[in-house]
Amino acid sequence: MSRSTLTAGENYLVYIVILNWNGLEDTSECLKSCRELTYSNFRIVVVDNASNGNEADELAARFSDIELIKLDSNLGYAGGNNAGIRHALNQGADSVWLLNNDTVVESSTLGALVHELYASDNVGCVGSKIYYFDRPDILWFAGGFVDRARGLAGHTGQNERDIGQHDVMKDVGYITGCSLLISREILTTVGMLDEDFFLLFEDTDFCSRVQMAGYFTRYVPESKLWHKVSRSIGNNSLRYEYYIYRNSLLFVEKLGLSTRSPICERVCMLIRGLIHDRSIRLAWSRTKGIYHYLIKRRGALV
Repeated sequence: MSRSTLTAGENYLVYIVILNWNGLEDTSECLKSCRELTYSNFRIVVVDNASNGNEADELAARFSDIELIKLDSNLGYAGGNNAGIRHALNQGADSVWLLNNDTVVESSTLGALVHELYASDNVGCVGSKIYYFDRPDILWFAGGFVDRARGLAGHTGQNERDIGQHDVMKDVGYITGCSLLISREILTTVGMLDEDFFLLFEDTDFCSRVQMAGYFTRYVPESKLWHKVSRSIGNNSLRYEYYIYRNSLLFVEKLGLSTRSPICERVCMLIRGLIHDRSIRLAWSRTKGIYHYLIKRRGALV
């Protein structure tokens, strides 16, 4: 039976996958907000990505209704979420919602996503309108755009005050992994997140694979949440810059496109950044990202 023959109100089993890495209080706040979801047919699996101390045990003690996976090592965003996805599919999930642990959701957030995901057969994954947690009326994400040839991706509406200018549902270049609902059909068709990325650009790559398989990636503005933004890595940190430079080139390569121009562009960017920021460490992280791409070093930065 096709998805389009099912009623929009029918309950599908959704597994919410939340990845925790040294974020006990943020994860707890996220889980508390999930308890208020009006869409009721869901289960939550928390994947602890080898946090320090006993965070996994503390989460289990605070939230007896969650399912918990404790990893022995940090597998990054891609590997950690894949562990949760595998568990969800083994438990019979109809869809999987990847949700950042440093978010707080609105009660209708999941229901809006489920409704749109199953409204037609050609939608592969859907995502939310996302605001900054500390600036609750300022947008962080209202759909994603991608320049595949240059290996660039960005957020529509970022840092804009929300006055309804992004309230139209639309198909977009990619959906951020901060809030990404994926059907079981898609996961069995295109596979899970590519662990070569480890962190950053894995969601862009995944959405590109969904689109190349003939499905849409759709932004659903009725689904809303608030994001504390990069608590685990930090925008413009040395690790962030390394992964952005390396993985953006890997993304272009996986599309079968030439990386010659993107490499030259990134070299120019790091030179301009060095002149502007006068940070040797930042320039070195970016240089190392390019170099590790060239020598095919994938996965975690070691």
